Amino acid sequence: MMPDSNHKPEELRITILGDSGPFSDYGRSIGYMIQHGDAEYLIDCGAPIFDYLKTGGLKRIRGIVGTHSHEDHRRWFTDIALFLYYASGLNKRLRLITTDNIHEEFMKNSRGALERSLSHDSRQVLEIPYDNFVEQIRIGPVGKYHIGMHSTDEEHFCWRVLDKNGDIVNPAIAKVVINHKSKANRPRLLYKDDGTGEWIEPDQYYSFSDKTFFSEDERPLADPDGKLEIRALKAHAWHGPPTIGVDVRVAGTRVVFSSDTVYDPELWQQLTEEHRPQKLRMTRREFEEAHVVYGNINDLIERTWSRRRFDDAMHTYDGAILIHDVAGKDSVVHTDYGKAPKNREAFTIFTHSPDRFVSEVPLAITGKVFIAKGKNVVEEVEGRRYPLNAHLYARGRGDEAFVGYKSASGKYRIVQQDDGYLDIRPRSQHGTGKTLFLCNLYRDIDGKYYSNLLKQGQHYHQRPDGKVERLTYAKSGSKGVVVRDLRDSMSRNPKGKKK
Repeated sequence: MMPDSNHKPEELRITILGDSGPFSDYGRSIGYMIQHGDAEYLIDCGAPIFDYLKTGGLKRIRGIVGTHSHEDHRRWFTDIALFLYYASGLNKRLRLITTDNIHEEFMKNSRGALERSLSHDSRQVLEIPYDNFVEQIRIGPVGKYHIGMHSTDEEHFCWRVLDKNGDIVNPAIAKVVINHKSKANRPRLLYKDDGTGEWIEPDQYYSFSDKTFFSEDERPLADPDGKLEIRALKAHAWHGPPTIGVDVRVAGTRVVFSSDTVYDPELWQQLTEEHRPQKLRMTRREFEEAHVVYGNINDLIERTWSRRRFDDAMHTYDGAILIHDVAGKDSVVHTDYGKAPKNREAFTIFTHSPDRFVSEVPLAITGKVFIAKGKNVVEEVEGRRYPLNAHLYARGRGDEAFVGYKSASGKYRIVQQDDGYLDIRPRSQHGTGKTLFLCNLYRDIDGKYYSNLLKQGQHYHQRPDGKVERLTYAKSGSKGVVVRDLRDSMSRNPKGKKK
């Protein structure tokens, strides 16, 4: 245990507001609060923000960093915007901090809830601009070209690729791809790479650091106090909708939030090296001259990732404390536990984990507060700081969380199953899989540790005063006994041996 201390310039405080997988039976979706001095920002807002921060806390936030538009990451966005505009007494806009592409996704998903309301006398339906509610703060560079609507005359419009000046781009350089003519998804941009001459999708192909397509201005957010910086990361992000990771820096501390991604260097290398011939449904000349092409863009992309993007992705997390998503086997759009980055120079915490999940890496559990400094992380519990030195971390049913400490006389067996995932079994129970170690388990209740050796008819209950009782039920009634927090002794004696 380390004594509580005042805030230090190189420290970043991270509160886990929501950490669960997207289809959890018990979860609260995704959201984090980062704090440095008086500066408070949210990274994503899928968790029940009003419940955790209350209206007073929401008034203090300086903005929301949006990683992507999946609802488990942005579920409370429109409610927060409405609250700040109408109910807070501030009549202020919600600052949304993200890239241009993700701003567009948020706008499309939110306008229906924001842009119409009744007049003060309830007699009229009013049109209210989206920008009255949301201040769009861009981080990350902008692309050389974008897709926009071009007016052919006063009554007709069509999709075209436009440059920064709004001029139409030669279709031999870039074109619009629409998946289906009568059931069109949103258009996507196809671009001929200057160096290779291959047709690629620039948002996927290039890293933000590659100025072949992106501007020099990566435009990080510098907090008005001048000591906290927030950057957008894209090279590692492989998810589906436009997605970024978040790089937060204060003094000598750097924390990276991966957001949802498929972290798989072997797959990334395949995306970089594989050349795919185009499957055209027209002549080459017709294709080169067409401003708009209908069909599957994946039939037209000749290469998915550039070598520059692969190299940047492999080094995105270097030297940073890492808050990384993790998932069960074959999750498709998240990182499998077996492939997630674990043995690193700097500290790692896994988040977005499934229910009933076992990990040798610490897990982000809703309500936990972490203090990041340099390359290390400690947990803050009621003003006191503790190392994250357990050998095992697990989620159970509902709010249940557990830690395990290795012990030769441990009551539980930690087993690596054939699929690479971990399982906890009683020591006496054998079966398939490789035993990694024996351990004793402890219940983690709000950062305090209690023995997991409960008898039948017993469970823990946290009282309003914060103390924890072990309740024993019997036919004659129930009895509660206040139990001692073991965290201090486990922090001094991580092997779990009694002194």
